[in-house]
Formats: sequence, C-alpha cells, structure tokens
Amino acid sequence: MEGESDLVRSVQRGEGALPPRKGRRGKKKVVEEVEETEEMNKEEVEGGGASKSEEAGKKEGRKEESEEGRADAMRVEEEFEHKFEYRDHTADIQLYSWGDTLEEAFEQVVIAMFNYMVELRVVDIDYSKTRTIEVEGHSMTTLLFELLSESLFQMSEFFVIKRIKITKLDRANFKIKAVCFGETFDRIKHEDGIGTEVKAPTYNYMQIEEGEERSTVTVIVDI
Repeated sequence: MEGESDLVRSVQRGEGALPPRKGRRGKKKVVEEVEETEEMNKEEVEGGGASKSEEAGKKEGRKEESEEGRADAMRVEEEFEHKFEYRDHTADIQLYSWGDTLEEAFEQVVIAMFNYMVELRVVDIDYSKTRTIEVEGHSMTTLLFELLSESLFQMSEFFVIKRIKITKLDRANFKIKAVCFGETFDRIKHEDGIGTEVKAPTYNYMQIEEGEERSTVTVIVDI
C-alpha cells in the first residue's frame, strides 16, 4: 500500500489534483449577477423614459420661445421707425442714432450698421431664425462696442439683422440681453440692396448721451 499512501500524500499536497474549471462560478454569484443586470436594464428603461420626458419638455420650451419671438417680432415691426443717419468721416462712416430711451438709441445704431451693409427694405423677418445675444462690458462705451461687435458677428454667420429689441439693460453691471430678428443672407434675393461691408466698430469719437426725453449715440465703423 505504499503506492497508495504516496498518492494520498500527493493529493493532500495538491500534486496531481485536477485543475479548477475555468469560468466555473457558484450558483449564488450567477443569480446575483443576473439580478444586477436586470436592475441595470430596469434603470436604463426608466432613465430612457425620463429622457423622453425631458426631450418633450425641451421641445415644448422651444415652441413657446418661438411663439414669444414671433409675437415680439410683430410688435417690433409695427412699432419700428428709422431713427438714424449716416455722416461722412474720412475713409470710414459715422453712424448717428437717437431714441426716446437709451435702449432705443442702441437698437437704432445696430440697425443703422446693418442697413449700411444690406438695405433692410429687401430683408424680411424669418420668425424661425430669431436669435438672442448677451454681452457685457465694464462701461457704457465698452458695452455698446460689444453689442455692435456681437451683432456684426451674426453677419459673419450670414444672418442679417433687420430688427433688434433690447430686453434687458443692466446699467450697474453693464450687461445687455437682446433679441434679433431677420433672415439668412441670400445674394440673389438681397442683390438690389447689397451695400458696403462693415469690418468692425471703433471707439473713435464714440459718444453716448442720455437724456430724459431723447438719447443719442455716435459711432464710427471701419469699412
């Protein structure tokens, strides 16, 4: 029995024992993993439902925003009156605008700038393309400069602003929020009204005068 004793001792030491099966797992662990997978799937389904709900909410929000923008544009279109003029200044052009309030004077100078590039008589308002811009500065002059710069940037994206409505003017923090109305630039449609490109606004001789009944703005733009 010496051979049998040697075999027993070798098995006890682990020698010659069968190797464990790869991938073998206990039943309890498998059940736990299945339950965990089912729970994850359940969460994904519920999460998907929440995502659909959020998406529906976003669509509704966009719809309301579009309707509000259309209403604002109609009011702006009805109330709008050109209150600006162009004054010669060496190689550049001077924009002069006025209004009953400072907000209106700011709006008018933006319109003056766009009308110089494309006569707005040939531009319509596409209510589906309303844009909102927000700018800030550290003084009223820098705020006006930023408003003109951001408005001009819309033209670089081929959006022609026909009307602009300042919805918020924060004088303490020098911030402006405005809604822009217009349409995509179309060389064929707007051919009869194409004017001169404005490269950028400048600080040269920039003047802002606010009065109780009348406010004015003077800006020289680089052409």
